[in-house]
Amino acid sequence: MRPVTWLVASLALGLIGCTGDASPPPVAEHDSIAVRDAYATVSAAPETSAFYCTISNAAAQPDTLLGVESSAGIAMLHTVVTVDGRSSMQSVARLEIPSRGEVRLRPGGYHVMLADLPAPLQSGDTVEIHLSLVRAGTLRFRAPVVTYTDLVQRLEQTDREHR
Repeated sequence: MRPVTWLVASLALGLIGCTGDASPPPVAEHDSIAVRDAYATVSAAPETSAFYCTISNAAAQPDTLLGVESSAGIAMLHTVVTVDGRSSMQSVARLEIPSRGEVRLRPGGYHVMLADLPAPLQSGDTVEIHLSLVRAGTLRFRAPVVTYTDLVQRLEQTDREHR
């Protein structure tokens, strides 16, 4: 193979590799557990906010999220339940991360409420999050604070990329 042909072929193969999955790298990972799409929202009320992420599990065994802690305030795992057209939040003690699957914490579903904030969270801030899992242990990372509109746009983009 001539040097120019080899160079063109190498560049083409390199570009093909770059056009694959464009997902951002995990913000935290341990063994088979990875956390992506981690965001807290600007405070809707002065003392509260919410945190969302995707937790994936590549292992053959499920793992279980036992709890969440945050430097921002009290962190409580919740889900939204709708009965007779009325939605309400319910506390969740633990959340199974299925084997070779994922759980997406999203608005209107599972999420983490951040309460008793010392100051409202603003766009550009970051919050420290600790996720405690049975098998993977504690994963520690920082999540950016974004507006609710930015959160929805980012999550929709991620969801489109994974279809």
